[in-house]
Amino acid sequence: ARVVRIDKLSLAALRATLGRYRAPKNPIEHVPVLQTLATPIETLRTRAAELSDRIKDCSHLQIDIVPTVARAGAGSLPQQDLPSVAVCLASKTHSPDALASFLRGAEVPVLGRISKDRFLLDMRAVAEREVGQIAEAILAIPDK
Repeated sequence: ARVVRIDKLSLAALRATLGRYRAPKNPIEHVPVLQTLATPIETLRTRAAELSDRIKDCSHLQIDIVPTVARAGAGSLPQQDLPSVAVCLASKTHSPDALASFLRGAEVPVLGRISKDRFLLDMRAVAEREVGQIAEAILAIPDK
């Protein structure tokens, strides 16, 4: 029985975690992943428009806002699709892989995904406070 008995530190961590979900607290205010999952699609569109507006002077990039689907994760919701919005970047001089490489190598690394030969930045994975940093990384992509 000792092998499966929970220790004091694990019990304290479990209590603190579960306490965030107990009433009268609103777990969406306290659990970042729940905030991300609960973000309304209109907020994501606004975030995408803000990023697009900040990088519109990148004449060597084609920038589009496209609907997409995000996944919550493999553990709890492996097949659950969430409607989302992405900023799509394309270049005549750089492949989607090259764009991904430039952004991963930025001072603040930016991760996106490649789908159908397009580089996508899913706004469901981007916090409002990160839009400026992402814009700076995109603006630093060389034009040749």
